[in-house]
Amino acid sequence: VPPALLLPGSEEGEGRAWLLRGGLRAVALYLQAGQVEAAEALAGNLAALMPESGSVWEACGRCALARSPPDLAAALAALEEGNARDPEDGQLWASLALRADRWGQWGAGQQAGRAAAASCCQRGEWARAAALLQQALELGADCFQVHRLLAEVWAARQEPAQARQHLGLAS
Repeated sequence: VPPALLLPGSEEGEGRAWLLRGGLRAVALYLQAGQVEAAEALAGNLAALMPESGSVWEACGRCALARSPPDLAAALAALEEGNARDPEDGQLWASLALRADRWGQWGAGQQAGRAAAASCCQRGEWARAAALLQQALELGADCFQVHRLLAEVWAARQEPAQARQHLGLAS
């Protein structure tokens, strides 16, 4: 971050956090005001300055969905880029699942929810994976697939009663 963008007396990390928060707020305000082009320009600049931030890529995805007509492919690409750069952020995939479902792209939303849960499982975040899969069920995802994945999550957490319950629902 150029020194001019830092707050006086702040460390570089604090200045970057300040710039990120302020930039993301401005993107949201532009979108709220219907100024999609301005929001996209700002989100693109933030992505160039802080490509490691999952929040910036999520903002880029929101901008793509605010276009008329919404560009789900660009939103998916932005969220996938964010996930590649910040794989610890399962919120990116959950955000994609919710947005895809809102726009009627059920398959993409289900795929994103399963990918988020799988990512959490790989990191051993079983409770988070179960919550994402439960959310996928509530969004109308393919019940068989989700119950099977929930059974795997509960088995990994060494909770066989829960695992058996979901296996029964998957058949």
